Amino acid sequence: MSKHPPTTRRRLVALAAALLALLAAGGAWAVFSTTTSPPQSSFSANADMRAPVVVRAVGAGSDGNGTAGEVRQGTGYYVYAQVTDAGTPSSGIASVTTDASTFDTGVTAAALSSAGGPWTVNALSYNYRTAVLTADTPITTGSTKAYTISSADAATNAVVATGYNVTIETYSSVINATTGIVSYWRLGESSGTTATDGPGTNNGTYTGGYTLSVAGALAGDSDKAVTFNGTTGYVAVGNPASLQVGTGTVEAWIYTASAGTSWRNIIMKANAYNVALKADILETWDEGAQKDRLTAYDPTDSVWHLVTVTFQSGVANGTKIYADGVLLLTTIMTVKDQTKNLNIGSLLGTGEFFTGTIDEAAVYNTVLSGATVLDHYVSGNGS
Repeated sequence: MSKHPPTTRRRLVALAAALLALLAAGGAWAVFSTTTSPPQSSFSANADMRAPVVVRAVGAGSDGNGTAGEVRQGTGYYVYAQVTDAGTPSSGIASVTTDASTFDTGVTAAALSSAGGPWTVNALSYNYRTAVLTADTPITTGSTKAYTISSADAATNAVVATGYNVTIETYSSVINATTGIVSYWRLGESSGTTATDGPGTNNGTYTGGYTLSVAGALAGDSDKAVTFNGTTGYVAVGNPASLQVGTGTVEAWIYTASAGTSWRNIIMKANAYNVALKADILETWDEGAQKDRLTAYDPTDSVWHLVTVTFQSGVANGTKIYADGVLLLTTIMTVKDQTKNLNIGSLLGTGEFFTGTIDEAAVYNTVLSGATVLDHYVSGNGS
């Protein structure tokens, strides 16, 4: 006679069959339970056998400047990821990391956290983000660098998602995206006499003594610059209406051991606005008052410097002079009139010629903020 009633035997057989089927499938289970109390019996085996899914990822500057998908050399950035646990049931995401070592040396497993999220980048949501990381410098600007996202769940299922890239932001893209840009002469031509105005139509003409295609100012950027001989060399731009501004900004990178005695002009629109040196000291000439607005700063040390003047004609404390993103002087200047030409490296093409190298000259019809001026310096210098 059997020791077990028929009902009990049927339950045991069903249980054994279920266990054998699960083992044959190679599964693992998190929960196993049986109930033998009449009138029901049940069996369940819940398994998380699927790795997390990386839905999307993006790299972006940590300062909010620039474009999503672009990282600026030498500056802070985040890597964002949208990650979901695909297990049914879910065992929970245990870790998310990124390998960004192609543009951030040594960063092979930087952790992404959900704390403080989610975040929105270009209208898309991300539930994981790194702490602020810092890209290498120099890196070739405009180049594309790959990174990966790795994720594991509590059941040790893991995935490495590839196919993600960032573009190393170029200085020219920063300048062209700056509000108020009117003209931007990269001065990187290797031949000819035309100094091309990238965003505008105010091309200039190389004139007198100059040397094209010399080493430029920008870290990680092969674009060249122009050296002027200090006696006849300059770029003649003319007097187009778009450059006749009473509120604006002028900036350029300069490299010189000495620009020359007395006044030496970097960007000069006579009778209107300018950035210049006087006996190698950075200044702007106040055309209305016929007076120097001198800083105490001498940039003639054979190192590249970004020099910037922002101005509001006739406004007290409406003019500011910067070097390498640092505010040196707050003053006043007044535009006398808009009848004269703009030149790079000279006053009217007849005197006050700059001795040295000029790169990345630009004119804006807005007053750039101090933060933007600094951003331009960091973008070009890579630090």
